[in-house]
Amino acid sequence: MRTTATRRGLGAFALAAALAIPASSAADGSGRCFGAWLDAWAERAERRIDGPSALLPLRVMTSLAGTAPDPAAVTSVLERLRRTRRADPLVAAYLDRVLLQEDLRRGRVASAATRAARLGTITRYEVAGPFPADVKALPEGASWKEIATGPLGELDLHALISPAAEKAAGVRFRVSVGRRTAAALRLGLSGEGELFADGRLLARFEGPSSARPDQEIVAVDLPAGEHRFTLLLRHDEDPWRLMVRVTDREGRPLPPAPPAPPKAPAKPSRRKVRSAVAELEDSARRGRPVWMARLAVELAARHDEGPRRERAVELVRDALRRAPGNEEVLWAAVLVERDESRRREAIERLLELDPEDPGALRALVRYELRFERKRAARSTVDRAERACGEPDPYLELWRAETELSSGYRAGALARIEEALARWPRHPALLAERASLLREEGSVSQAIAAYREAYEADRLKGDVRRHLYDLLRLAGREGEADELIDDVAAIAPLWIGWRFRRARARLAEGDLEGAGRELAALEKIVLQRADLEILRGEVAFAEGRPEAAVAAWRRALEHGAKSPELADRIAALTGEKGAFDERWTEPLEEIRARIREAPPDLVGDEPAVVAAHTTAYRVRPNGVAERFRQIVYWVRRPEEAASLRRHTITYSPRLQRARVLEARLVRRDGTVVHATREDRALLPDLQLRTWYDTRVIELAFPRLDPGDLVELRYRVDDRGPANPIAPGCFGDIAVLGSAAPTLSARLVIEASETLPVRYALSHAPPTGPPRTEKKGGWTTTVISLPPLPAHPDEPGAPPPLERLPHAILSTVSSWEELAGMYARLIEEQIHGGPDIESLVRRITRGRRSRREVIRAIYDWVIENTRYVALELGIHSLKPYDVTDVLRRRHGDCKDKAGLMVAMLEEAGVDADIALLRTRGNGSVDTTLPLFSVFDHAIVRVPDEDLWLDGTVLHHGMGELPIPDRGGLALVVDDETGSGRLVTTPPAEPGSDVTNRRERVVLGPDGSAHVEATVEARGEAAARARARFRLADNRKGSLQALLRRDWPDAVVETAQFPRIGLDDEVVRYGFEAAIPRYGTVRGSRLNVPLAARLPALPSAPPGPRRTQALRLPDPFEREVRSDLELPDGCRAVETPGSTSVDSEWGTLEIDVTGGEREVTVTARHVFRGGTVPAGRLEEFRRYVTAVREALTQRIAVACGDRREARGRWP
Repeated sequence: MRTTATRRGLGAFALAAALAIPASSAADGSGRCFGAWLDAWAERAERRIDGPSALLPLRVMTSLAGTAPDPAAVTSVLERLRRTRRADPLVAAYLDRVLLQEDLRRGRVASAATRAARLGTITRYEVAGPFPADVKALPEGASWKEIATGPLGELDLHALISPAAEKAAGVRFRVSVGRRTAAALRLGLSGEGELFADGRLLARFEGPSSARPDQEIVAVDLPAGEHRFTLLLRHDEDPWRLMVRVTDREGRPLPPAPPAPPKAPAKPSRRKVRSAVAELEDSARRGRPVWMARLAVELAARHDEGPRRERAVELVRDALRRAPGNEEVLWAAVLVERDESRRREAIERLLELDPEDPGALRALVRYELRFERKRAARSTVDRAERACGEPDPYLELWRAETELSSGYRAGALARIEEALARWPRHPALLAERASLLREEGSVSQAIAAYREAYEADRLKGDVRRHLYDLLRLAGREGEADELIDDVAAIAPLWIGWRFRRARARLAEGDLEGAGRELAALEKIVLQRADLEILRGEVAFAEGRPEAAVAAWRRALEHGAKSPELADRIAALTGEKGAFDERWTEPLEEIRARIREAPPDLVGDEPAVVAAHTTAYRVRPNGVAERFRQIVYWVRRPEEAASLRRHTITYSPRLQRARVLEARLVRRDGTVVHATREDRALLPDLQLRTWYDTRVIELAFPRLDPGDLVELRYRVDDRGPANPIAPGCFGDIAVLGSAAPTLSARLVIEASETLPVRYALSHAPPTGPPRTEKKGGWTTTVISLPPLPAHPDEPGAPPPLERLPHAILSTVSSWEELAGMYARLIEEQIHGGPDIESLVRRITRGRRSRREVIRAIYDWVIENTRYVALELGIHSLKPYDVTDVLRRRHGDCKDKAGLMVAMLEEAGVDADIALLRTRGNGSVDTTLPLFSVFDHAIVRVPDEDLWLDGTVLHHGMGELPIPDRGGLALVVDDETGSGRLVTTPPAEPGSDVTNRRERVVLGPDGSAHVEATVEARGEAAARARARFRLADNRKGSLQALLRRDWPDAVVETAQFPRIGLDDEVVRYGFEAAIPRYGTVRGSRLNVPLAARLPALPSAPPGPRRTQALRLPDPFEREVRSDLELPDGCRAVETPGSTSVDSEWGTLEIDVTGGEREVTVTARHVFRGGTVPAGRLEEFRRYVTAVREALTQRIAVACGDRREARGRWP
């Protein structure tokens, strides 16, 4: 943006100084950095500060202000604008709202409160309810509670009443004036309702809507005195919030006045009240595009949905048609548009106007990162850096994000640390560093980092949450409490934190502390089901079961979505329970079993599974109930600390999860109940859009020797219908564990019309099952003998290859299962006009079938991103391919479905294949069921191709190693048939690297290396991942080389084209290695080659008892020509070596004379699994390979004194 107009009020020098940019840069428009961009928009706002037209530049500016190199400098500029005497009160109010939030971010609560008062914000309310949604008037004698909102002024009714659907509430507040005043109530509210002033109806509001500042404006005449305003609000399903501020007609706050009886009641006013929307509306009627755009932005800022939001979109689109090249109109489209493609188009038009526009480049990076277009994002970051020419913390952060997404976590953290050295207090950098440290498991470092990030931005929810969780994990309860107190000062109605602290107190056995938190919640909460649940938990822990039952019954009356409450009530009252009671084993019997436990089985194990029951009840349509009881016997608490916490995962759209019992029974009979928390598995709100999995967390306090930990829970399918297919049921029940198991049994209750078959794997011989038929049901009980421990040693085969388990299924054959899946997806993967048009475009000019397949494959992996969409049935059923195409993202089956639809549109026969990936190991295929599969790919039979749409760097013919050798169910959606096959195996030829190098040795032990590398298969994909999208290929290559030689320097690097369709990836380089050789006495010892085909597995330890699963197979070949310096000769060279075994073959050939030595090494590693009985044989193989690879070539030179001095 180029701006040269003279500024009024706020000088160019002051703005430039505040934004930390050169004054000349801002003044002459030559600055292409983000600070200059902000300065120019601030200048526009300053010129218009006396009217609502200033709001659009301010909203554009603040939409990206958080990405500024120095956010504090932006705050300073906004503060200067706020203090401008000419500032329109409506514009000043917007600035105060922005600055109020900035105060809270920095913990300046008093300053924020001052701003709230200047805004006229109501921060104290009285609330009554809930009432039925159809209530016409507030009931007489309603009970009111005083509620303080804090400086934000947002009354979150959902925090006070939950569940809140179809409820009503009364809200009232008071306003005092010292003289008759023409006032304006500026409200933001959810839903519908009526506003009363001193008992008189003042206004009605129609919903639905989301509360935004100044949505509705009501004019009122206030005689001197105190007036009471009352709102009757009704709520449906949206967030339920209210915000009110009271001003004079112009938008200024009312002067303070002491409470006094009103001289007359308030009444509606006919006087005109100022409104930014109304004033912009007047100007927009003239049809000027920029005024239409300004109005659209203000409408969108106030209305998230409904007719007024739709009008905002219509206005901005109309403005764009009239003025497609107007900068402010384009920015209005960026702010208002909901259609992502139109928003992207507006950003691109801005960059057509000015290819170096810093704000538009930032908006484009945001867009590209949101849709995980990492390559494009890196390119845009480069563009912004070149335009500016100065370091920028947010660009560094975004670059780190692209590295992180590519798996370079260490590189991302290093980049963030480097940026923080320059900008030590930047909130976004601090938050990202904390996140990376947490993911690395560095608890103490992560706490310190999150503490810094919290100090920089207290409003960042994930920072608060992770800091609290880490403090609790580290046992720093006092600091966790201080954090909650600090949060409460900022926003008293963020009461979820108080619930968390109360549950934490219960988990610690601190009943007094839990009671204090409960009392604090009771003061403000009107009606919440989870408050009643908490009341019950506290009462139960205090030994008052009757009070607990009463509280839990109230929770059910208040709409608690927790079926387990009914079971807990039944357990305490003796009421009849469900089928789980038939299979619950009493603790008395379990204690008796413990007393008779075989010493050779339990040994010195820290814990023992004393009882393990898994029971199923399968209805005639395949819908099932599942029950599990597990009882642990604690022997050594310190080593069994993991038993303090347990989790149960479920999909709420398909299942109901109920914890029937979670208790710890001590030796003396004392019972301690676990605290429970039901939360989303993924904390990130955006990710919850794609996953619905939830987790119930159970936590116990300390463990003592002799404790019994009992868990009983159910996970039942929802609804009367089977979402997959009538009669389809299948599951895998794991019956063993890392601890010895004294008793394990499997129970199957099945309708006689739908038999459930089962198969046991890796289980000891069992006697015949006990079977009973009664009332149309068949009950089968399989009891297993005591099971030994199956510890999780590193490198152990996957659980289903070693743990005792049972596979259950009602499906008769894999063909029948394939037919079920074909019917499930048949409507999802048929293309439409959009797919037809796309396929025609991308295959134009392709002459062969294989070229057509390549074009479609490349388009899918380059233009759609992988996002796992695990929502209910969509964990198995793909979304409609037209939806996948429109939104450009999906999970494995969505991308496979899109690829199949596109291939078939092009006349290529293709099928979806459900796959069990290599990492999950083999599985018994006696019985067919869906849960053995974890991936979906595409099979093209005519070309013998397997295509994985989720990869980024594999070519069409390179089936990823994880997909190889896996069980696959190929499903033909047209014929409804299918077949069970195995994908091509993982062989050494699937991952091949050939390296040719020439090493010129220096007399001081240094070396100059010239090398060329060719990679095929998985090695080619790794090379593409490392170099194809890299900003600095030479730097990436040097980092790779330094894994072997820490001080190596790459001098030159040659990279021909690296594309997805290049089956062989080639590159070359020259590098200097200062310390290639080492001195041993009078000789210089050098390795056989600069990069040898190392063994990827360490020798197993002598105490290992389990089989060892080896890394994936590969083939590596190196030819190294060693050239010796003048005056030096090879005096000792290893002979040719060969090591051969079932797991791999290594061949080393050494030839040459005194001046040149050529080493050829070829290692073919076959991988596989080493049985426990052959570990010693594998250990010998590993030892032999390592000895062969570590051989050295001895070189003698004329004078070794200098070399000895340099190489001690």
